[in-house]
Amino acid sequence: MKAFIKVIAALFFSLSLSSQNEAMRITVLDDVTKEGIPFANVLVTRNGIDAGAGATDFDGKVQIKNITPGFYDVKVTYVNYQPQLLSGVRVDSAKVVSFEINMKNSSIMLDELTVISYRVPMIDPDEPSEKKRKWWKFFSRRK
Repeated sequence: MKAFIKVIAALFFSLSLSSQNEAMRITVLDDVTKEGIPFANVLVTRNGIDAGAGATDFDGKVQIKNITPGFYDVKVTYVNYQPQLLSGVRVDSAKVVSFEINMKNSSIMLDELTVISYRVPMIDPDEPSEKKRKWWKFFSRRK
């Protein structure tokens, strides 16, 4: 029985040692102000297959965990900024990779928009005899 307990303990101990702590810590910053961009979308891919994803916090930081060692591409997107792609990010065994990505603003000025609503005229110019009926419909709808 003691040998069985020792084998089980050794198994759990070896599993805890082999647990992988590989991760990426990414900080997404504005190129001009160097402030963190909150809620930017971060996608980590390996050979075109998604390996992890996340959104930055209020400080522009995100951590992608449980990544196997290898080379990855990191794509960052955010509204009003140009998408950034960082290729060939190397993740080693039992290490956390930290880096920053600077996003360039791509604001576009839009033309002025005037909103005009259409209302059916109460008097139809083609049918002047229908004047009374249309007035009656207009007032009866407002009750």
